[in-house]
Amino acid sequence: MTAGAAPTIFVNSLYAGGGNAAANSCVFSTPIQVSATLTIFTDGTGTWVLTHLGAGVTFTENVTGTITGATTASFSGSTTQTIGGQPFSVTDSGTISGNNLTDTQTLTRQGSAPCTTQYNISAQKQ
Repeated sequence: MTAGAAPTIFVNSLYAGGGNAAANSCVFSTPIQVSATLTIFTDGTGTWVLTHLGAGVTFTENVTGTITGATTASFSGSTTQTIGGQPFSVTDSGTISGNNLTDTQTLTRQGSAPCTTQYNISAQKQ
C-alpha cells in the first residue's frame, strides 16, 4: 500500500470506553461503560456491534462507512431493538482517529409513550 492509500478493509477489533447521556427522557442509566467492534469494507458496507456492559444489552447494526486513512474512518447505522419489552429505534454515528473512537448513539422508544436518550460515547482501541 502506498503512503496515504486507504486500506481495503478497516477492521478495528475491540474498543472499550464509556459515555454519558446528553438527553435522557427514557431515564436509562448514565454514565455507561461499553465495548464495541467495527468493520468497514472498501465498498462502504460494514458492521457495528456495541454492548452496554451494565445493562447487558448488545446492539448490532449494518453500517455505511467511509475509510479516510489507515487509522481513520467514519460510520453511521441504525437498527430496531426491543429493550425492556418496548420497541426502540437505535442510531449510531461515529468516527475513528487512531486508537480513539467517538460515537453518538440515540435510542428512541416507539409507540404510545415515546422518549429519547442520546449517549455521547468515547472509547479506545484495546
